[in-house]
Amino acid sequence: MKINFKDHSVLTLIVVNLFPILGVIIFGWDIFEVVMLYVIETIIIGTYNVIKMLFVKGDKKRFTIMFFIIHYNFFILIQSIFVIVLIGGDNDGNMGPDVGQGFHNLFSLFSFRDFKIAVLLMVISQGIAVYKHFIKPKLYQHADLEKLMMEPYKRIFVQQFMAIGGSFIVMMLQAPMGFLIILILMKTFFDLRAYHKTHDISKT
Repeated sequence: MKINFKDHSVLTLIVVNLFPILGVIIFGWDIFEVVMLYVIETIIIGTYNVIKMLFVKGDKKRFTIMFFIIHYNFFILIQSIFVIVLIGGDNDGNMGPDVGQGFHNLFSLFSFRDFKIAVLLMVISQGIAVYKHFIKPKLYQHADLEKLMMEPYKRIFVQQFMAIGGSFIVMMLQAPMGFLIILILMKTFFDLRAYHKTHDISKT
């Protein structure tokens, strides 16, 4: 995998993926903050995918977009409840089914400037990628709407398996936070690889 580090979309992708490491080391992030950031990333990816679908012409465009919004948001809802209840429901870092505490911890995240910066970086990163690799080259003129609808799942599968799944292992085994950093690095690598397959970033 050859990566062109002069490509702004690649650089922002790397920064976005490595920012949680700074959060853990410098800002004292715990597992809940890292995992919720990736849940929000899932929402951002889906939102930009809807924008991409709006550019594509097709007889069933309206139905396809509505179908995507429904099943994608259902996936996010299940994912979010799972994370909020089992990871965010205990202030001691142990899995505990405390829904009220979980939602309290969720809303408190947005009072932290470093967390809001991380979310903003994700929005910018995805926006640059969509513009440079989809809107600017006018790929929407030949894009298949149904394939485009399924595209986000290819990337978030890695996110779920590496970051969220790994975080549960960290909690159950009471592993040190250094293990979580390793998972973040692995997620970054596989995220770049998935991005490389979607866009030929070695030539842009």
